[in-house]
Amino acid sequence: MTTSRQDDRRRQDRNPGSRSAFTLVEMLVVITIMLVMMGVTVAVINVSVDGERVRSGASQIQSYLAGARDRAAFAGRPCGIRLFLDPLGSEDLNKNSQLDNGEDANGNNLLDLGYFVTSMVYIQVPDDWQQGSFTVTVHPSDASSSLLIEDLKPNGTLDPGEDSNGDGNLDPGEDQPSTTTDWRSIDLLLNTNLLRKPRIMIQGHWYTVWAKGDWTYQTNGPVHRYLAIRPRFRGSMAEDFNNSGVLDQSEDINGNGQLDQGTRVGEGDYRLRLQPAVMPGQEPVLLPAGVAIDLDQCRRRHDAAFAETLPKSWFPANTYLPALDILFSPNGTVVGPEASEGVIHLLVNDITDATQKLFPIDLPGITLKNQSDKLVVTLFTRTGYVTTSEILSLTDYLNTKNQFYYAERGETE
Repeated sequence: MTTSRQDDRRRQDRNPGSRSAFTLVEMLVVITIMLVMMGVTVAVINVSVDGERVRSGASQIQSYLAGARDRAAFAGRPCGIRLFLDPLGSEDLNKNSQLDNGEDANGNNLLDLGYFVTSMVYIQVPDDWQQGSFTVTVHPSDASSSLLIEDLKPNGTLDPGEDSNGDGNLDPGEDQPSTTTDWRSIDLLLNTNLLRKPRIMIQGHWYTVWAKGDWTYQTNGPVHRYLAIRPRFRGSMAEDFNNSGVLDQSEDINGNGQLDQGTRVGEGDYRLRLQPAVMPGQEPVLLPAGVAIDLDQCRRRHDAAFAETLPKSWFPANTYLPALDILFSPNGTVVGPEASEGVIHLLVNDITDATQKLFPIDLPGITLKNQSDKLVVTLFTRTGYVTTSEILSLTDYLNTKNQFYYAERGETE
């Protein structure tokens, strides 16, 4: 027994600090360290996920632009993409054009009307319209314009509403004149409210269609559809709308007291170029959730010239159109009014940052900071070349004052 107690004392002397468990303080320290590490890990994962969503969105946009360019070459006609405006960036939640309580998301005391794009679709220019005939006449109130008034002729068939006696046969007097051009059926493709106006070629000269409407040349007479063109038609212009051979009431448009014969244009003798339309079988595709093209932050360079980098045709009267088109010619270059920009920058941004109207580069002295990566998809309109670049670093931005400096130098990611 004496020997055993002496051995125990020797072991205790050799291990004076030995014990069988951790203290409460040590456990709390370990738990605190683990929580901090978990928080850092989650933050890193969130940043990585957000960055991957933005990167995926930029890749999708670049792929769509390249795909539209290839489709134009294959089809031998202008093809492109249509970007759809998403109103979710606007602070005017109740659409009353005033800054109300709860609407000032970024606290700048201004009503910010944010403009984002979250979906897109392939489009193409349809075949030129050449059906039917019309008469060219003067415009009654605009000397710089002319009117193209569609012809009305009996079509030789019993149409709905023409069988006045109900015998099921086309009797004399029942075949009412009907339009030959059927311009009503292409109203959506003749959207003259857009800046990209339809064009029509008559006798080798191109004109711009700037208006459309109904025309009645006699009281209670048939209604003709018309298109208004500019500049004024180069040939003679007719006034004999009912083909009677005499100057009837309301036919003397220019007031010269004479029946002007003018020009009648038959089917196949003109080419009406229609507005771009969605390709058959195509549906709009969405960008990744939480990702958008931030139009507000890519509209201008922040250099000394403050030059615009988006096509002016996208925001006539300083308001964006609901559909923003980019068209490629069969040789791969951008065509239409968008081609004049030379370069188009599309900033792919996280919607959370975009809705706060944050400049994509964190500038000194600004409290709110961007929480995700940003990428710039750039289209060079003269070549059709498409690139994706990182947003400029703060140091380089302070030297250049151009957030698209990397993109314009061709420094791709």
